Amino acid sequence: MANKKASVDTVRTGIEEITTQGDLLYRGASDLERLPKGTSGQTLTMGSSNEPEWVTVADELPTAGSSGNVLTSTGSAWASTAPASSGFTVLGAKIATTSGANVDVTGIPAGVTMVVIGFMGVSLASAGVSLNVQLGTASGLVGSGYMSGTARTRASNHPESWDSTSAFLVAGHSSSNSFTWNGSMILTKMDTTGTDAWVSSHSMYMHTSEETYGGGSIADLGGTLTQLRLRGGGIAFDAGHVNFTYL
Repeated sequence: MANKKASVDTVRTGIEEITTQGDLLYRGASDLERLPKGTSGQTLTMGSSNEPEWVTVADELPTAGSSGNVLTSTGSAWASTAPASSGFTVLGAKIATTSGANVDVTGIPAGVTMVVIGFMGVSLASAGVSLNVQLGTASGLVGSGYMSGTARTRASNHPESWDSTSAFLVAGHSSSNSFTWNGSMILTKMDTTGTDAWVSSHSMYMHTSEETYGGGSIADLGGTLTQLRLRGGGIAFDAGHVNFTYL
Protein backbone atom coordinates (compact mmCIF):
# COMPACT_ATOMS: atom_id res chain seq x y z
CA MET A 1 0.00 0.00 0.00
CA ALA A 2 2.93 2.33 0.70
CA ASN A 3 4.17 2.12 -2.91
CA LYS A 4 0.68 2.71 -4.25
CA LYS A 5 0.27 5.71 -1.94
CA ALA A 6 3.62 7.08 -3.10
CA SER A 7 2.53 6.76 -6.77
CA VAL A 8 -0.71 8.58 -6.03
CA ASP A 9 1.19 11.31 -4.24
CA THR A 10 3.57 11.63 -7.20
CA VAL A 11 0.71 12.00 -9.65
CA ARG A 12 -0.99 14.53 -7.37
CA THR A 13 2.22 16.54 -7.11
CA GLY A 14 2.68 16.48 -10.87
CA ILE A 15 -0.86 17.62 -11.49
CA GLU A 16 -0.43 20.44 -9.03
CA GLU A 17 2.57 21.67 -11.06
CA ILE A 18 0.42 22.10 -14.18
CA THR A 19 -0.70 25.68 -13.66
CA THR A 20 -1.40 26.96 -17.15
CA GLN A 21 -3.89 25.90 -19.79
CA GLY A 22 -2.06 23.91 -22.41
CA ASP A 23 0.68 22.61 -20.11
CA LEU A 24 1.58 18.91 -20.39
CA LEU A 25 2.60 16.36 -17.80
CA TYR A 26 5.29 13.89 -18.75
CA ARG A 27 7.58 11.33 -17.12
CA GLY A 28 10.99 12.79 -16.59
CA ALA A 29 14.19 10.94 -15.73
CA SER A 30 12.99 10.19 -12.19
CA ASP A 31 9.63 11.89 -11.66
CA LEU A 32 6.65 13.49 -13.32
CA GLU A 33 7.47 16.88 -14.76
CA ARG A 34 5.62 19.78 -16.31
CA LEU A 35 6.16 20.86 -19.90
CA PRO A 36 4.97 24.44 -20.33
CA LYS A 37 2.75 25.00 -23.32
CA GLY A 38 4.38 26.09 -26.56
CA THR A 39 3.52 29.07 -28.68
CA SER A 40 1.06 29.12 -31.58
CA GLY A 41 2.33 27.12 -34.54
CA GLN A 42 5.05 25.23 -32.65
CA THR A 43 5.47 21.46 -32.99
CA LEU A 44 5.95 18.98 -30.15
CA THR A 45 9.01 16.82 -30.77
CA MET A 46 11.31 14.54 -28.82
CA GLY A 47 14.58 16.18 -27.89
CA SER A 48 18.00 14.57 -27.94
CA SER A 49 17.89 13.82 -24.18
CA ASN A 50 14.57 11.93 -24.38
CA GLU A 51 12.68 14.97 -23.15
CA PRO A 52 9.73 16.36 -25.11
CA GLU A 53 10.06 19.92 -26.31
CA TRP A 54 8.25 22.52 -28.36
CA VAL A 55 10.13 23.71 -31.47
CA THR A 56 9.44 26.24 -34.18
CA VAL A 57 9.60 24.57 -37.58
CA ALA A 58 10.59 26.80 -40.48
CA ASP A 59 8.06 27.08 -43.26
CA GLU A 60 8.90 24.22 -45.63
CA LEU A 61 7.37 25.85 -48.70
CA PRO A 62 8.60 29.01 -50.41
CA THR A 63 6.35 31.85 -51.44
CA ALA A 64 4.15 30.92 -54.39
CA GLY A 65 5.89 33.23 -56.88
CA SER A 66 4.46 33.74 -60.35
CA SER A 67 1.43 31.91 -61.71
CA GLY A 68 2.46 28.63 -63.32
CA ASN A 69 5.66 28.20 -61.28
CA VAL A 70 6.68 24.74 -60.11
CA LEU A 71 8.19 23.56 -56.83
CA THR A 72 11.84 22.53 -57.23
CA SER A 73 14.59 21.45 -54.88
CA THR A 74 17.98 23.16 -54.74
CA GLY A 75 19.41 20.30 -52.71
CA SER A 76 19.10 22.19 -49.43
CA ALA A 77 15.80 24.06 -49.75
CA TRP A 78 12.62 24.33 -51.80
CA ALA A 79 12.17 27.04 -54.40
CA SER A 80 9.38 28.35 -56.62
CA THR A 81 10.70 28.52 -60.18
CA ALA A 82 9.41 28.95 -63.69
CA PRO A 83 8.92 25.62 -65.49
CA ALA A 84 11.57 24.56 -67.95
CA SER A 85 10.82 24.80 -71.62
CA SER A 86 9.00 21.70 -72.76
CA GLY A 87 9.31 22.04 -76.50
CA PHE A 88 10.30 24.09 -79.53
CA THR A 89 10.25 27.87 -79.47
CA VAL A 90 9.65 29.92 -82.58
CA LEU A 91 12.59 32.21 -83.28
CA GLY A 92 10.54 35.15 -84.45
CA ALA A 93 7.78 35.26 -87.04
CA LYS A 94 8.07 33.64 -90.45
CA ILE A 95 10.48 35.42 -92.79
CA ALA A 96 9.52 36.20 -96.37
CA THR A 97 12.01 35.01 -98.99
CA THR A 98 10.89 37.43 -101.68
CA SER A 99 14.01 39.59 -101.99
CA GLY A 100 17.69 39.71 -101.07
CA ALA A 101 20.38 37.10 -101.52
CA ASN A 102 20.56 36.10 -97.83
CA VAL A 103 18.25 35.50 -94.90
CA ASP A 104 20.04 36.21 -91.61
CA VAL A 105 18.88 34.98 -88.22
CA THR A 106 20.61 36.36 -85.12
CA GLY A 107 20.03 36.26 -81.39
CA ILE A 108 19.90 32.47 -81.06
CA PRO A 109 19.87 31.88 -77.27
CA ALA A 110 22.74 30.13 -75.52
CA GLY A 111 22.08 26.48 -74.80
CA VAL A 112 20.16 25.75 -78.01
CA THR A 113 20.84 22.20 -79.18
CA MET A 114 18.52 21.95 -82.19
CA VAL A 115 17.32 24.30 -84.89
CA VAL A 116 14.64 23.41 -87.44
CA ILE A 117 14.29 25.48 -90.62
CA GLY A 118 11.02 25.15 -92.51
CA PHE A 119 10.77 26.06 -96.20
CA MET A 120 7.53 26.78 -98.01
CA GLY A 121 7.42 27.83 -101.63
CA VAL A 122 11.00 29.18 -101.53
CA SER A 123 12.55 30.02 -104.89
CA LEU A 124 15.43 32.00 -106.40
CA ALA A 125 15.40 34.42 -109.30
CA SER A 126 17.80 32.27 -111.38
CA ALA A 127 18.26 28.56 -111.98
CA GLY A 128 21.48 26.59 -111.49
CA VAL A 129 22.31 27.71 -107.94
CA SER A 130 22.35 25.86 -104.61
CA LEU A 131 20.47 26.65 -101.46
CA ASN A 132 22.70 26.42 -98.37
CA VAL A 133 23.04 27.42 -94.70
CA GLN A 134 26.05 28.75 -92.81
CA LEU A 135 26.28 28.71 -89.02
CA GLY A 136 27.86 31.46 -86.98
CA THR A 137 29.10 32.47 -83.55
CA ALA A 138 29.46 35.84 -81.85
CA SER A 139 32.64 36.28 -83.90
CA GLY A 140 30.82 35.93 -87.23
CA LEU A 141 29.67 33.39 -89.79
CA VAL A 142 31.76 30.25 -90.28
CA GLY A 143 32.57 29.52 -93.95
CA SER A 144 34.81 26.44 -93.71
CA GLY A 145 35.09 23.05 -92.03
CA TYR A 146 31.78 21.65 -93.27
CA MET A 147 31.36 18.18 -94.72
CA SER A 148 28.03 18.40 -96.47
CA GLY A 149 26.21 16.84 -99.37
CA THR A 150 22.84 16.71 -101.04
CA ALA A 151 21.34 14.49 -103.73
CA ARG A 152 18.43 14.98 -106.09
CA THR A 153 16.22 12.39 -107.66
CA ARG A 154 14.00 12.97 -110.67
CA ALA A 155 11.27 10.94 -112.21
CA SER A 156 12.94 10.97 -115.61
CA ASN A 157 16.70 11.33 -114.93
CA HIS A 158 19.46 9.67 -112.96
CA PRO A 159 20.18 10.99 -109.44
CA GLU A 160 22.51 13.97 -109.13
CA SER A 161 24.58 15.02 -106.12
CA TRP A 162 26.58 18.00 -104.84
CA ASP A 163 28.89 18.54 -101.89
CA SER A 164 30.31 21.51 -100.00
CA THR A 165 32.92 22.38 -97.37
CA SER A 166 31.78 25.98 -96.95
CA ALA A 167 28.14 25.47 -95.82
CA PHE A 168 25.41 22.95 -95.15
CA LEU A 169 23.73 22.25 -98.48
CA VAL A 170 19.94 22.23 -98.50
CA ALA A 171 19.25 21.70 -102.19
CA GLY A 172 21.26 21.37 -105.37
CA HIS A 173 20.92 23.33 -108.58
CA SER A 174 17.35 23.88 -109.66
CA SER A 175 16.69 23.43 -113.36
CA SER A 176 14.17 26.28 -113.49
CA ASN A 177 13.72 29.51 -111.56
CA SER A 178 10.01 28.78 -111.43
CA PHE A 179 10.56 25.76 -109.19
CA THR A 180 10.04 26.12 -105.44
CA TRP A 181 11.53 24.29 -102.45
CA ASN A 182 9.33 22.85 -99.72
CA GLY A 183 10.54 20.90 -96.73
CA SER A 184 12.78 21.23 -93.69
CA MET A 185 16.36 21.15 -92.45
CA ILE A 186 17.31 20.00 -88.94
CA LEU A 187 20.53 21.19 -87.29
CA THR A 188 21.58 19.28 -84.17
CA LYS A 189 24.39 19.99 -81.72
CA MET A 190 26.46 16.92 -80.93
CA ASP A 191 27.45 15.97 -77.38
CA THR A 192 31.20 16.36 -77.73
CA THR A 193 33.80 17.44 -75.19
CA GLY A 194 35.67 20.66 -75.86
CA THR A 195 34.15 21.32 -79.29
CA ASP A 196 30.98 22.77 -80.77
CA ALA A 197 30.11 20.14 -83.35
CA TRP A 198 26.86 20.24 -85.36
CA VAL A 199 25.25 17.89 -87.83
CA SER A 200 22.52 18.51 -90.40
CA SER A 201 19.87 16.59 -92.26
CA HIS A 202 17.26 17.75 -94.74
CA SER A 203 14.46 16.58 -96.95
CA MET A 204 12.99 18.83 -99.64
CA TYR A 205 10.46 18.57 -102.43
CA MET A 206 10.88 20.74 -105.50
CA HIS A 207 8.43 21.34 -108.32
CA THR A 208 6.31 18.28 -109.18
CA SER A 209 8.84 15.49 -109.56
CA GLU A 210 12.12 16.35 -107.84
CA GLU A 211 13.22 15.52 -104.34
CA THR A 212 16.43 16.41 -102.54
CA TYR A 213 17.87 14.88 -99.40
CA GLY A 214 21.17 14.70 -97.57
CA GLY A 215 23.13 15.82 -94.54
CA GLY A 216 26.49 16.85 -93.20
CA SER A 217 28.54 17.90 -90.22
CA ILE A 218 30.96 20.50 -88.95
CA ALA A 219 33.47 19.14 -86.44
CA ASP A 220 33.92 22.37 -84.49
CA LEU A 221 32.02 25.61 -84.94
CA GLY A 222 34.60 27.33 -82.74
CA GLY A 223 32.07 28.74 -80.30
CA THR A 224 28.42 28.84 -79.25
CA LEU A 225 25.88 29.06 -82.07
CA THR A 226 24.36 32.56 -82.09
CA GLN A 227 23.38 33.11 -85.73
CA LEU A 228 22.91 31.47 -89.11
CA ARG A 229 22.46 32.54 -92.71
CA LEU A 230 20.34 31.02 -95.46
CA ARG A 231 22.04 31.69 -98.79
CA GLY A 232 21.03 31.41 -102.40
CA GLY A 233 24.46 31.35 -104.00
CA GLY A 234 24.47 35.12 -104.52
CA ILE A 235 21.11 35.05 -106.32
CA ALA A 236 18.12 36.90 -104.89
CA PHE A 237 15.17 35.06 -103.42
CA ASP A 238 11.89 35.83 -105.13
CA ALA A 239 9.12 33.78 -103.47
CA GLY A 240 8.02 31.89 -100.38
CA HIS A 241 8.96 32.10 -96.71
CA VAL A 242 10.99 30.28 -94.06
CA ASN A 243 10.43 29.66 -90.38
CA PHE A 244 13.01 29.00 -87.65
CA THR A 245 12.33 27.08 -84.43
CA TYR A 246 14.78 25.95 -81.80
CA LEU A 247 15.03 23.63 -78.83
